[in-house]
Amino acid sequence: MSRKFEKTRFPGVYFKNNSKGDITYYAFYREGEKQFCRRIGKKSEGWTLAKVKDFRIDLMADARKAVSPPDLIIPTPKIIQKAVPIGELVDLYFKRKIVERGEPPKTETESRQRFQKHFSNHWSKTPSEIAELDLLRIRHAILKSGGKMATVSWLLGFYRTLIRFAVQAKLSPALEYQIPVPKASELKNRVTERLTKEELKRFLEVLDQQPPQLRNLYLFSLHTGVRRGEIFKLCWQDIDFEHRVVLLKDAKSGRDERIPLSKSAAEILMNQYSLKDQRSDEARERDLVFFTKTGKPWNKSRSVIWRLHREIRTKANLP
Repeated sequence: MSRKFEKTRFPGVYFKNNSKGDITYYAFYREGEKQFCRRIGKKSEGWTLAKVKDFRIDLMADARKAVSPPDLIIPTPKIIQKAVPIGELVDLYFKRKIVERGEPPKTETESRQRFQKHFSNHWSKTPSEIAELDLLRIRHAILKSGGKMATVSWLLGFYRTLIRFAVQAKLSPALEYQIPVPKASELKNRVTERLTKEELKRFLEVLDQQPPQLRNLYLFSLHTGVRRGEIFKLCWQDIDFEHRVVLLKDAKSGRDERIPLSKSAAEILMNQYSLKDQRSDEARERDLVFFTKTGKPWNKSRSVIWRLHREIRTKANLP
């Protein structure tokens, strides 16, 4: 039987199989700059993944209190003494997430910006001061300006999560109405259309006019289907040319993934390897595979990729 740590679907929770066919659970967590591994217990003793996950959250909360300033520790009073405005609720919500996870959520900055953009007129209001009509007006404003129903769904879904957190933490009373999150039938999700042969031909012709490092970026995505964010942080040490495998670290699934490389995808990477001397100092230090035409890491230049998308789409006359 394997004596190595095996991953579970919960971050920081691992297990080992022992020689008697039992399973021993372990929790990894941080206290300040130090990382700890704690043996929790065996499956035969009644421990389950869910129990270990909850126990790890308690461990991280205790560790966080030991090293955190007072303003990071969120009190949970038994009764509501004063309703908290939306702006403060957002801060408290993400502070609680840090306590539970041991680190800020990856989407914290983006979520804050998206939510505040649409709720800016209500930022100093408490949840009880925001009526259902206000939410419907926000929904109408998004759709009228050309926004998508998916944006409305995310926004009101996040607001619902925020209210549940506030009610549970005794920071707000429960609302007297149901938050109008769009139903699945309203989203009308569609499968992304494939390019026709003519569109693909025009697309490849435009790519041939791009600098090689940009052409390789698009071609690698086209041949592998790897997400843009995972391509941007790909390093050469993650490429196994011998076995034609790419390691995607910390993928969207929350774990490392390995994907096979086709012959054409491997050739694209070999071409990209010949350009590695064009990288900036930062990209070279991080040993990044893909970089902008000026040699910089893509994650520092998100606006550049959007402009490039529009330029290529326009030149190739794509929808």
